[in-house]
Amino acid sequence: MKLTQREAEVLPPVTHRPGFVRRAVALWTDAMIIDVCSVVPRLMVVIGLKMLMGDAFDEAMLNRANVVVWVICYGLAFAVVEVVVPWRRDGGTPAGLFYRMSCETQQRAGAMRVAFYAARAIVLLLVLVYPQNTALPLAVFYLVARRMPYDFISGRVAEGARGNAMPTARGASAALLVRGAEGSEGAGAVEGVEDREPCLS
Repeated sequence: MKLTQREAEVLPPVTHRPGFVRRAVALWTDAMIIDVCSVVPRLMVVIGLKMLMGDAFDEAMLNRANVVVWVICYGLAFAVVEVVVPWRRDGGTPAGLFYRMSCETQQRAGAMRVAFYAARAIVLLLVLVYPQNTALPLAVFYLVARRMPYDFISGRVAEGARGNAMPTARGASAALLVRGAEGSEGAGAVEGVEDREPCLS
């Protein structure tokens, strides 16, 4: 327990406003993790098919199997590294946990969080698959806007609607309390009048 507390004190805080260099290094590290997680299973599957089928497993079939297995393995590894892990770790990818950064620049919930991770996955997948066509435009976009395209998806809509609903509910409850108090006072006044009427006669 003491060791865990000391490690927490030594480690720097996780930043939710990472710069371009830290984002790039984290993405490069995550890309290597994805490659390792996709290449190893692909080699095992292809080698296994080659051993089982023997000479019937020709070069054309080898190429087709290689492509299909690579797409499946890469897609699964990408989904785990860039979606599942940060979703469960407050925006921290495997590399982000090491570099003490989070991809979530603000708190999001519900549909906004789903839209954020969907847009982020599309952008990063395009960067990893077509780096020559997307890396430079994305870097220029960040230098101009100081954020990534998916960072523009805000979570304040849900918070604002929730904040507007709370005062409305509070106002309604306060109005009911006032009406109840007025009703009780009116009832007390009527009872007082009824109690005094026999005295007047």
